[in-house]
Amino acid sequence: MNEPAAETHPRAVPAAVFLLALALRVPLILSYPMVYGGDSVVRLARSNELFLGYWLPLPQALVMVCRALHPDPLWTRLAFAVAGALAAAAMARAVGTVAGSVAGAAAGALMALHPMWAYYSMVPYQEGPTALFLLLGADALLRRRTRWGALWIGLACLCRYEAWIAAGLAALAHRRSPRQALSFVIAPALWIAVHLGLGPPGSYVLDLDPAAARLARLGYLLWKLDEYSGRAFLVAAFVGAATAPWRWRDRRWLWGALFVALVVLVTVLAGHEFPPGSGRVSERMDHIPAAAGCAAAGFALSLATDGTYGWRRWTGLALVAFLLVALGLDWTHRLRAQVREANADPSLRLAAAVAAYAGAHLAPGAHLAVAGLPIPDVDVQAYVRKVAAGHGQVDRAVAIARAWSGHSADLDRVAANLARPPGTAVRADRARGEMLAVFDDAPQPPPCGTVLARYTADARGVTVCLPPP
Repeated sequence: MNEPAAETHPRAVPAAVFLLALALRVPLILSYPMVYGGDSVVRLARSNELFLGYWLPLPQALVMVCRALHPDPLWTRLAFAVAGALAAAAMARAVGTVAGSVAGAAAGALMALHPMWAYYSMVPYQEGPTALFLLLGADALLRRRTRWGALWIGLACLCRYEAWIAAGLAALAHRRSPRQALSFVIAPALWIAVHLGLGPPGSYVLDLDPAAARLARLGYLLWKLDEYSGRAFLVAAFVGAATAPWRWRDRRWLWGALFVALVVLVTVLAGHEFPPGSGRVSERMDHIPAAAGCAAAGFALSLATDGTYGWRRWTGLALVAFLLVALGLDWTHRLRAQVREANADPSLRLAAAVAAYAGAHLAPGAHLAVAGLPIPDVDVQAYVRKVAAGHGQVDRAVAIARAWSGHSADLDRVAANLARPPGTAVRADRARGEMLAVFDDAPQPPPCGTVLARYTADARGVTVCLPPP
């Protein structure tokens, strides 16, 4: 039977897990400084705005603070890496509270090393802060610190909508005390009251397009989890989940299992379709199942030390350490390959080259006008269709779509990688800059004056120049 973890869980374990996570992330950030991703690029490109569509504001507030302190995106990436590392430490603490120090250390180390969690915590995605606050909230509730639990879960509710499910479950668990129950849903209630709905008018939070809800998403999520994690991890997670009901007397972990199940259910039924028309969802929707897998696999690894003492316990600990090292080496190889592939993207390489040149040569306070390939009309039309399917304000959605018509992802990538204050990079068709970056495939490109630099990557190219006199 498991040890009484709340009393024996060493404080050094979360600290060690935190340092392990940072030791993995920081060298990769320094070696591959380009900002990859979709949402992460938009967050940095528009870091002078707090509210971006239906996105909850807390991660963007962190981006704004980081960029205000120093415009170099490196520091924003490091801040989010710290959040991801703290989330792994919080995992070690929460699991240790339920299942003992060995299970907690193993689960935290697995989350620190997991390729999906590492990959998406090295750029400003919202998953890291969300997991941090949710796990801190879970640990506080496990320790019967209800006020702290409500605070942490409330902060998570300002990061990702999945946290609202956790808030609802926490309120249900405290239903005998209405005041405590209400404390968990303050943040979602205020957000809904301000927007008179789940999100601002013209946006959609739940994808209710009937063509997008497919049970095949379950298979896709499992496939992506296997691709990131490997079969050994999935087997360990299954063993941990299967044996947990017979091993742990503290059944409060069942609330976490219910949370994971509800998140997966909502993802299958109403998660945002990505790419449009595919019927699938973003692979990032696997972040909750991946975290749950780390906890379950931590349970499984702790089997090696259950009920053992003396040399048998040390042998079990050595086996756990060996398995973690073996899995960590494999995962580090996978992570490096994925980060290297992301940084090899031709469009990202061109944007980073332009940003580096402008950062070195653009005068203080000057602007860089970017003319790039616009967002495809089919994506803009898909957005309006999704809002209509969710019975949202179609007229507002059309106005948003018109405002984004002609906007270029090239501009966002340049702005995200530019170590200058927000607003330095502007649309060439709407503002004049002291320097121009004209991509070869930009429709109706503005004329160039003196050419300053020329970059190519595969079939794409960009010219940096002065505007004509």
